[in-house]
Amino acid sequence: MGSDLETSPSSWYKTEECCSQCGELLDFGETIIMVQVTRPEVHAEGLTLMPLLDDDGDFLYEHHFLHFGCWEEIADDYKKEVENTPPVLDGMGVIQCDTCQSSIREWETCGSVTHGELHRSRRSPSGAGHGSNLAPSGAPDVLCIHCLGKINDESLELWDEGVGQDGECDECQHVRCWRGFDCECVCHQEEEE
Repeated sequence: MGSDLETSPSSWYKTEECCSQCGELLDFGETIIMVQVTRPEVHAEGLTLMPLLDDDGDFLYEHHFLHFGCWEEIADDYKKEVENTPPVLDGMGVIQCDTCQSSIREWETCGSVTHGELHRSRRSPSGAGHGSNLAPSGAPDVLCIHCLGKINDESLELWDEGVGQDGECDECQHVRCWRGFDCECVCHQEEEE
């Protein structure tokens, strides 16, 4: 029966990507969510959310795909949790968190949540190998570093090491202590041997 399932027409609609919440394979053409750790960059053409890369050009944080319903459940629960929390506003912000309305400065770590569909790659129409591309359906939603970190820590662990600007604790992340130079929290002190 297993070999019949692998060659059945329904398997032709499956991608090689799994939902990071439920673990099920995603279908080509279904509405999905891609969550990425990014930073806003302002150019003459406008603002772009760029993935964070290391010195070799590899992703510092891998992106994750989720079923639309799986993500909506997480996002809705988190929005209820922060609905009475005042935003962290900043005059140098270039974009705003779609969840808590906090300001995000250029080059600050944030998250992008892109709605779209996975389509078969034109280079690999049979779907063999890495044969899927994300076709976005509009501009991504933006999550500030605090919202992204809280979702990762409390709702759905996407990145084992967490998400941060520079290794700061949750409270420092919430107040964006790196914007000033007077933070004396122990999370910034090097461990003594």
